[in-house]
Amino acid sequence: MRSLDKSLTIFLLGLAHSLNHSFLLALPPLVPLIMIDLDISPGLIGLVAALAYFLYGAGSILGGLASDLFGEAAVISLSLSLSGLSTLIFLFIPGFQGLTFGLISVSIWASLYHPTANSFISKFYRERMANVMGLHGVGGNLGQMTVPAASVLIGLTCGWRFSFIFFGSLAIAASLYFLKLKPLRIDENPETEKKSIFSVFKSKKFRLLFLYNVWIGLMFRGTQLFFPTFLKEVKGFQVEASGFMLSLLIGMGVIGQIAGGRASDKYGSTKVLLTVTTTMLISFLFLYLTPEPLISAIIFSTLYGVAFYASQPAFNALIGKLSPEEIKGTVFGAMFLIVFSMGALSSMISGLIAEKLGIYYVFIFMGFLALASLFTAIKIYREKKVF
Repeated sequence: MRSLDKSLTIFLLGLAHSLNHSFLLALPPLVPLIMIDLDISPGLIGLVAALAYFLYGAGSILGGLASDLFGEAAVISLSLSLSGLSTLIFLFIPGFQGLTFGLISVSIWASLYHPTANSFISKFYRERMANVMGLHGVGGNLGQMTVPAASVLIGLTCGWRFSFIFFGSLAIAASLYFLKLKPLRIDENPETEKKSIFSVFKSKKFRLLFLYNVWIGLMFRGTQLFFPTFLKEVKGFQVEASGFMLSLLIGMGVIGQIAGGRASDKYGSTKVLLTVTTTMLISFLFLYLTPEPLISAIIFSTLYGVAFYASQPAFNALIGKLSPEEIKGTVFGAMFLIVFSMGALSSMISGLIAEKLGIYYVFIFMGFLALASLFTAIKIYREKKVF
């Protein structure tokens, strides 16, 4: 069994994070090719994709539980290898059935990854936990930036199925490292009372983190989903320019992940959480009040992109530090389940607001969510003695 090489493991965790996101990120740009090849409607693809996205979020709690029972390295390897192998379903089962079973299987196995990886980092990178959380997040951001373009290129050249198989093959290769990995030993005190997930969420500090996670989950998906449409319909952008601004926002997240992680380790996660949440609210004000459309879009994409993604390593480091050792994975799983569920709910609520009132009011709603997040961040900061 291989001992933990911390530098190499950080790199491979970032790669694994990118590959974990790649399966569902590869789907949207391939939809036109899939529709033509399988002769199916966009509504049918949307239905299957919604089920896949739901399973990707819902499985987080199972991933957390499994990592507590069997160890993080084993579950990371299992998630990468089986989600990678599941892409072969697209090749060997023809038609709509193959698309459906393939996406469902990929999503189920991929869903185990997020809480497991964060639990792993919180245990084995204690001295610079937030910084490593940020570097791990960078992998996810880079995946969001590069996977759609790569999937289209492979899909046009080799067929849409091979886009999924390409990323699946990389995931299988990455899984081999974690399969043989022997983590550092974590000393446990046998006299320490075992805690349950229910007892954890009874504490005030976790209730505050739970509430913050709800606001962030609601704000995240709705903002990214409708930002290009907002720029097109409200600010008068061309479609290409509005898409570029979303890429800028995600790209700024790379800076945010690194800065948020380093600042949290140096100045404390509660202080960083308060600072970046304030910045998120300010970014919405610039979006509303700056008269020049291009300037307002650039300022928002920059400030929001950096601030939102900087909140992730700060928040995850707090969870890692506060969670009882024996159920870290379960706590992370519950938090990821919340944020993914709120993301799905946000898409629905934002769509209804856009339909009934107009796209402008979607971002008024997002601004109020940013305000609610700030009030909660202030409460977390005031309770910093328990954090």
